[in-house]
Amino acid sequence: MRKLELRETQETLLDILVYTDSILKKHNLRYSLAYGSLIGAARHKGFIPWDDDLDIVMPVQDYLKMLELKELNDPNNRYSVYYPGNVSGRYNYPFAKIEDNQTKCKFYKCNDKGGAFLDIFPVTPLPYSDSQIYLKKLSILHDRLAFTYSRTDNFLKNFIHILSSPLYRHFRNNLEKLSLKYVDIQNYDYLIDSMWGTKKEKSLLPRKWFDNYTQLEFEKHKFDVISDYDDWLNMVYGDWKSLPPKHQRVAHHDYELYIKDKEF
Repeated sequence: MRKLELRETQETLLDILVYTDSILKKHNLRYSLAYGSLIGAARHKGFIPWDDDLDIVMPVQDYLKMLELKELNDPNNRYSVYYPGNVSGRYNYPFAKIEDNQTKCKFYKCNDKGGAFLDIFPVTPLPYSDSQIYLKKLSILHDRLAFTYSRTDNFLKNFIHILSSPLYRHFRNNLEKLSLKYVDIQNYDYLIDSMWGTKKEKSLLPRKWFDNYTQLEFEKHKFDVISDYDDWLNMVYGDWKSLPPKHQRVAHHDYELYIKDKEF
């Protein structure tokens, strides 16, 4: 297997996004670039130069339909969707990833495996009643799940992580179940990225934001974004249009990507 440089990694991720976009468009499923990927599109017309991942969000009903698409569930295809319901081995996350099966990631700060990936986060309805308690429960489950697959250079802390590792499935499944609890409610004003992240107060997305979409250029392609993407980025990141200090311009996923040799 051959290790890929950052730009090669970005190009591999872009191929996943192009493929995913074509499948979602074919089935009239909504999505939007999100988080650092959305900043990249809005600020750089492509990847943030030092970034090494891609994220999209989908309204949960579209997300659930996406999980059932035959094109994304054929193990003979180069790209496959992975989520708790279709993985027999270890899978740490409550949300879905579309991975390049011809690649392999070597992670340094988490007990993870798989290939180059596109993260897909469903946005789900936030109920009116007990919303703060609901958000708190989501954050607690996220933190406990993240602890079960994390790694560290500190021997003692790492030993504790290892001891907790078998609990990952319990926290993952509970977080997925809680995230999907209110899928069918009709009366709500906000959507939330319920399956990941801890700063939930910055994740409340007005329902109407997901009614209208536009497109932004990303690496000479056009991808969908919610029309109110500027408001979203301002809410989450503040002054996102300015570059961060040089010491912060680093990738955050701490992995190396390898591609299988031709004989594979």
